[in-house]
Amino acid sequence: PNIVQVNVPILLSPLQEEMHAGFAKGLSVILRKKFHTPFDLQKIQQLLASMRMVCDSTYLIDDQTNESPKLNELTYILLQKLDVGNSEKKIIIFSEWVKVHKLIGKILREHNIGFAELNGSVPVRMRSELIKKFEKNPQCKVFLSTEAGGAGLNLQVADTVINFELPWNPAKKNQRIGRIDRLGQKNTTLTIY
Repeated sequence: PNIVQVNVPILLSPLQEEMHAGFAKGLSVILRKKFHTPFDLQKIQQLLASMRMVCDSTYLIDDQTNESPKLNELTYILLQKLDVGNSEKKIIIFSEWVKVHKLIGKILREHNIGFAELNGSVPVRMRSELIKKFEKNPQCKVFLSTEAGGAGLNLQVADTVINFELPWNPAKKNQRIGRIDRLGQKNTTLTIY
């Protein structure tokens, strides 16, 4: 099928910018060191991950807050652009973090949009039931998945993939898209956000 990729730039909120800058400052201190210990390398990874997390929502760093222009845009895309509640669309939303699923699940429940969720804590034997629910239940419009669903799943019933954040590795992005861009896909156009 024809694949349409839509990039949606999102500005950080002031609190997100402040938190992101704080992590960047900590990172620059370590990077200026002449030699890096294994602890330094671990800290670099932690800071980079925190910088990525805060771009999704401040909730991932500080669960007393939830500033996320990205969640606002996702809500707009789902309800206005895709009109999920009144269409037969099936959508897969990928995020690396289960806490993001919690936030997205809350939005979906508030708008009576059925969904299934797959993450690393779901036993392998239960995965086929989740997939069947997504494929067969017309009320189940969204499939939330971490990287646990990035490979080995056939979800060609969906016509849209939303990458809530881009993975480090571009090959993982291709794997995510590959969940719907495969043999058996009946839609003529696939949309990737």
